[in-house]
Amino acid sequence: MALNMSGLGVRCGLLSILGNDRMSSLYRTELKKRGVDLSLVYCVSHRIPLLTVTNGENREASRTFDDFGTKHDLSLLQPDTSILNRYDILHVVNTPKLLADYVAQRFRGSISYCPGSLFIRDRRELSAHLLKKARYVFCNEEEYDTLIQSTPIARLFKKNLTYVFKTQGDRGVIVFSPTTTRHFSPIKSKTVIDTTGAGDAFALGVLEGISKSESLERSIQKGLHYAASCVGKEGVVFTEGPRLL
Repeated sequence: MALNMSGLGVRCGLLSILGNDRMSSLYRTELKKRGVDLSLVYCVSHRIPLLTVTNGENREASRTFDDFGTKHDLSLLQPDTSILNRYDILHVVNTPKLLADYVAQRFRGSISYCPGSLFIRDRRELSAHLLKKARYVFCNEEEYDTLIQSTPIARLFKKNLTYVFKTQGDRGVIVFSPTTTRHFSPIKSKTVIDTTGAGDAFALGVLEGISKSESLERSIQKGLHYAASCVGKEGVVFTEGPRLL
């Protein structure tokens, strides 16, 4: 997502870890080439995680995940908050609770939260601190259903939250706010090659629009366009940045 956001001309950085394996080296090179700030990317001695999608379903049961100790290392991070607070929006994805709590207590800008598959595998990894501070929450159907089992949707909006975006694949997106629930139809791709990363592409468009002070409707339409563009190609990185169809 950082690669694509940078390709759109938005100043961005990455908070994560990379290993000493070949894939980490390729990531690091490409991130630098795209102008992504790596000041908060930490190096560890082992390889980065491997996620394998075993079938076409967008559910946790369709994936296998080899962690290689990454969750433990991420949990121990205490990133430099002076660097963190150079940015206006922090998008937290699939992050261990300890790290999510740490940044939630220190980041001064707007927070976007995607609990991700880590939360599906272990509900204890949901960061209540981050959820209270988040202005935007992005979930697929499985994540949303799991989230509201522990936190009813009405209770979510009692804090800082403005919108919850529930992506539904080829059935579009439902957007919840404190007063309304709206459905946005998907933009159909002429060819569907790979649905991997479509949810991230949607979040990319929405957050790009928000970062540029565009309207919610315009931001959502960008997200839908980017998601449609994503499923029409292999891989999740746009060579020259995503484009409106």
